[in-house]
Amino acid sequence: MTATIPWGGYGQSPSFFGSCYPFSREDLLRLAPPGGTFRMPAGRQLQAPEEAGERIIGLLSGWAFSYRLFPEGLRQITTIELAGSLVGLSLNLREAAACGCETLTEVTYCLIPRETLMRQTGLQPTLALRISAEMMRRELLLRERLADVARRSARERVANLLLELSCRAESRDSAQGGGIVVPMTQNQIADAIGLTPIHVSRTLKEFKRAGVIRYVRRELVVSDLAQLRQASTFEDSYVEWLKRPAAIRPPADAFAVGDALDITAA
Repeated sequence: MTATIPWGGYGQSPSFFGSCYPFSREDLLRLAPPGGTFRMPAGRQLQAPEEAGERIIGLLSGWAFSYRLFPEGLRQITTIELAGSLVGLSLNLREAAACGCETLTEVTYCLIPRETLMRQTGLQPTLALRISAEMMRRELLLRERLADVARRSARERVANLLLELSCRAESRDSAQGGGIVVPMTQNQIADAIGLTPIHVSRTLKEFKRAGVIRYVRRELVVSDLAQLRQASTFEDSYVEWLKRPAAIRPPADAFAVGDALDITAA
């Protein structure tokens, strides 16, 4: 007999509403085998491109980035992964990972068997919809990034990336002296928004002179969100979505008793 993981009422926990991710640490650990928590330092491969595997990565703490490699050696960073992210969901659709994933900081993570995730998704409508929310969140982030790369200036691209990450990290423990630490190098920022490191360097120097950012022990810290928001092209509704989750509730009779739904869209 297959055990069912209870998902009803998760959305009411402080850890759930305190982040812009559909999954809290407790959510991810419930899906992982007991004792399956791991640690990895910064600059390591969490998942190699085209890596075959039967486990999906649940990021419990820290920062990482997903990326695509090209034959000429170029790299495109597609998504910045923060705590609560599910990395490698494409393994549910294909036998190999669509993207690689590298750590930006030290991270802790758990490994969720693909079979477990698929089985529980079939048993629990709430879990299935929360995974759908995670996929929609990633799609919205990617759409804005695509608009940046295709149509926006270097200044707007850098501002949008820093604002996105600042909003997403605002409720996390990423503040340092009144600012938000963005643990990315100029080369990594360039790979995320389709610029050269020289263009990124010039824009960051401009932001530093204006007091938008500063450096603390060589780490980039966003110190003036108001100015950064003025430099950004993001709409107010998008910024609010990045900062605060939205509860989605189906009709009362949509699911069985005890399977009430709360998921976030951000």
